[in-house]
Amino acid sequence: MVRWRRRRTTEDGKAADAQPQGPRQEQGSGQAHEAGQGHRDRLAEGAGQPQPGPNAQEQPLGGSGTGRRLGGGHLTLTEVTEGRPEREIARVRLSAEEIHTMRARSALDTLGPEHPDALTALRELAHVLLPIPGRGEEAVELFQHVARTRWTTLGDRHENTLRASVELADALHTTGQLSLAETAWRDTFRAQAETLGRDHPDVLRSATRLAAVLEDLGRAPEAEPLVRDVLERRIRQLGHDHPDVLSSTNAHAASLIKCGRHQEAERTLRALVPRLVDRYGPDHEKTVAARSNLGAVLVRLDRPTQAEEQIRAVVRSTEAT
Repeated sequence: MVRWRRRRTTEDGKAADAQPQGPRQEQGSGQAHEAGQGHRDRLAEGAGQPQPGPNAQEQPLGGSGTGRRLGGGHLTLTEVTEGRPEREIARVRLSAEEIHTMRARSALDTLGPEHPDALTALRELAHVLLPIPGRGEEAVELFQHVARTRWTTLGDRHENTLRASVELADALHTTGQLSLAETAWRDTFRAQAETLGRDHPDVLRSATRLAAVLEDLGRAPEAEPLVRDVLERRIRQLGHDHPDVLSSTNAHAASLIKCGRHQEAERTLRALVPRLVDRYGPDHEKTVAARSNLGAVLVRLDRPTQAEEQIRAVVRSTEAT
């Protein structure tokens, strides 16, 4: 008798830190962010299992949306003979796209398009497809199906519906559909604020992402108040020295640069860089990000000597790390 099974690779199925949303770190917490950068370069800040009911809780997808790493695997053909150990006949490598396509089709055929497990399989497939060139539109369609189904079966304020709305809005932004992304983020932001309250971390993340879309649409003056509001709320909740506050401060400085408010941005960054050096050291990515923004604003203020000093420090730190 010959049978096949899929074996996990070392990267498939490992648990990752679950994050409620989001495909992406938010603006302000990673590499240097200068005016004009696109969305992808922004800072940050199955079948056969017991079937849950329609109000079952989905597992939050980590990072951009997966509670586990969405890796590939392989199919193994084995020969089973009574009284003898199993013997491997062949092994076929499968990509993450192939694995998750198989899972999604199986879940749809077995459970139907509205079952929670089928929706989870579709979400995972969408997250795999989204970064593949030419497959973004398919991913968006899958996210749209999940969001519509969640809205009709759970209502527009259920946590799974809100999570699906966030994923759809982010996918629209990633694929460059900025007008649709703006509408999706505004609707999501409003629903989250009414449900969770304006100070909830998920709401603040959505405000940051809405601001990012507005900036990409060339409407930086509309984005700046949102970024400033996120910073002010985090300061009230967390204090001035919390890592999220420091990241949001850099994000707000970058927003000021895009608005042409260079002197305000310089003052903010001059105060921020020493705080980051004290907390993280001169070569940490957050320090480098803020110093890079300071160099950028000094260029705009026509102070090339001071700008060179900051940019050389960025180069040294980058080489060191």
